[in-house]
Amino acid sequence: MKVMSGLGRVKVKRSCVAIGIFDGVHRGHQMLLAAMVKEARRLKAVPVVITFFPHPAHVLSPSAKIAYLVSLRHRFKLLEALGVRVCIVIRFTRAFAAIEPEAFIRRVLIGRLGAEAVFVGEDFRFGKDRRGDVALFKRLGETCGYAAHGVAPLRAGRNPISSTRLRALIVSGKLSAAQRLLGRPFSLMADVIKGSGRGRSLGYPT
Repeated sequence: MKVMSGLGRVKVKRSCVAIGIFDGVHRGHQMLLAAMVKEARRLKAVPVVITFFPHPAHVLSPSAKIAYLVSLRHRFKLLEALGVRVCIVIRFTRAFAAIEPEAFIRRVLIGRLGAEAVFVGEDFRFGKDRRGDVALFKRLGETCGYAAHGVAPLRAGRNPISSTRLRALIVSGKLSAAQRLLGRPFSLMADVIKGSGRGRSLGYPT
């Protein structure tokens, strides 16, 4: 998977695009991304993800204590495993939050990515005054020639699967429940650092 930081060098002729933070890449995210990748294959287009870092809440509400479910590098690995071929990481700033949604759609999704289909969660909001939503995607899609898909959240029990719900489960130590929502065991990704070798001297190398 090709990872690109920012939009400066991005140019794709034909793509299907999924937009979101995708923290944790849980089962709800997997459902949306699978639909996007499937459509990309049908259209013979490039499956692209646009994601954001840091988390928008860290910029718009600095006092918010929102922990990441996975690191950005781990997110890349999970997206790649689902068939995503290009991941564009947009640095989230207040200036980006103030961009006109229609301008973003026309300049980025159409102008740079040649989007033929766009997939977002049905409650997705972006841009100035949070005016960018599924209705806007669909309205512009009719004139710009792409199909807009607002994907309803996947539910587990009575409630939707969400990154917020997963954080609460993990903090409370309910890892089995978290695993069911993630669709995989909860894990951490980090570099292995060479230690003092005490385990090896005891016959248990780690």
